[in-house]
Amino acid sequence: MDWQTLLIASHIIGTVFGAGGVTFAGIFYLLKRPVDPLTTLDQHFLTTTYTVLRIGIVLIVLSGFGFFILFRLQGHSAYLYSPMMWGKMVITVVILLNALLHHWRRLPWSLGSVISAVSWYSALLLGVYRRVHLDFATIMGLYLVAIVIGYILMRMTQKKNIFPAA
Repeated sequence: MDWQTLLIASHIIGTVFGAGGVTFAGIFYLLKRPVDPLTTLDQHFLTTTYTVLRIGIVLIVLSGFGFFILFRLQGHSAYLYSPMMWGKMVITVVILLNALLHHWRRLPWSLGSVISAVSWYSALLLGVYRRVHLDFATIMGLYLVAIVIGYILMRMTQKKNIFPAA
């Protein structure tokens, strides 16, 4: 297996872990009522989910640095200046900062969860639609709008109790 294939596989697996982990964490958050205490099973579920998310973060960061090095060594440095790549870089930094703020409890859980979900899925979509040409400002504008819409939808879902506890 060559380096590029290894990096692509690592990046995809990291994205799957991140997007999958944030999906399960989001579903758990919507289903769990704030008045209900966390059970031992809940704590195990969240510990496992956040471990998967952390593995995803490590994989995308390491493989991302690997891509930087590989593209530079192969003379494909033009890709390093593309708006899509910089959009993914900014979103990856947001994922990292959000995870740290979430861990240190410096960000409300509701906002941190939305930022995490929107960020992971935005990174996923930017990877899938890498042939679409958008400028950096458009990418960031759409990203911020998605965070605002996600937060509004999450608050509406909580208030209407669309997902009642079983």
